[in-house]
Parts: sequence; C-alpha cells; structure tokens
Amino acid sequence: MRLLSMIKSILASVGNVLNDSELTCFLQKVELPSEAGFAFLSISFGHVALAVPRQNPKDWYATKGWITHQKEMIAKDIAKKYGLQLYEPFDDSLVLYPELASSGPHHHLALSDRRQTVIVAHPLFLKICLFGKPQEHSYGNERRFPLPLGPDLLQDISPLYQYEPTPRVENDASVKSVFQK
Repeated sequence: MRLLSMIKSILASVGNVLNDSELTCFLQKVELPSEAGFAFLSISFGHVALAVPRQNPKDWYATKGWITHQKEMIAKDIAKKYGLQLYEPFDDSLVLYPELASSGPHHHLALSDRRQTVIVAHPLFLKICLFGKPQEHSYGNERRFPLPLGPDLLQDISPLYQYEPTPRVENDASVKSVFQK
C-alpha cells in the first residue's frame, strides 16, 4: 500500500478519537514506509507534512527568489494532471538560507483547486491536503472529505525534488582534454 493511501486508511479507521498531535505521534510510531523519497512528518487539519530529500536551494531559486523555470514546468505538468492551478506565493526562507538573503524574498509552489491549497512544494518540505472540501462542496458545512488525489501523486511530485548535481570542472572530460593539450 502506498504512503498517502496508508495514512488515509488509518485516519478513516481512527476517526475523531485522536487529535492531530496524538495522531501525529501515533503515525510516527506506526513507522510508515517512505515513498518516492518522501517520509511522514505530521498531520494537521487534514494536511500531511512530508520530509523531502535534501535539496540545494540554488536548484530551486532563480534570480530574485523566483522558482526556476525547470521546477515551474514540472509543477505545471502536475497541476494539469490533477486539475489544479499553480501559484508561486512568497515565503520567508531567508533565515534558513542566509546566503540567499541578498537576492530578496523567495517563493514556493502551491497547487490549488477552487476551494483550497492542495499541494505546497517547498525545498524543505512537502505538504498535501488529504482531507478537505471537494469541488462540489456546499458552503456552511465544515466537514472534511478525502480528496481524490490519485495513487501516483508522490511519484508525480518526486521530479521536483530530484536534481542533477553540477559536474565539477576537474571531472569534465572535455575540459580536461582542452587543458591537457
């Protein structure tokens, strides 16, 4: 069973007996499997936070703190597949990456439907809304329902968190051959 499906199943079987803090502790003890490089961190108000593979912020941020074109194109494909809209809201990650502070504010990727933000992709974490308001939701009812995200969601998101390290000059054969002549 896949990670998000397991979490949904456990949430459905537990119901409202545990609050989010208790549920997070319980899910951490269950030792959920990781999937596509993502691992469970916590759950809050129907949203699951996942740990992501270690990222290089320079692979995420282009000039002036905007998301790189490559990451943006991957996110657009994900948004299209799941019928979501892509946004790039501002985040305050300068404290975590002081070397980027001179380039100004930074952004993250948010994929939303017309009711809520469904996916937040950030170089430090991934947040997914598992239980929210479906498209046909009537206003006034605060009950949350499982969102139909699809079994391959984490595999579809994983390319955002993969990067090719820039080859070092001394390892580049073409550069070596030029300098060896």
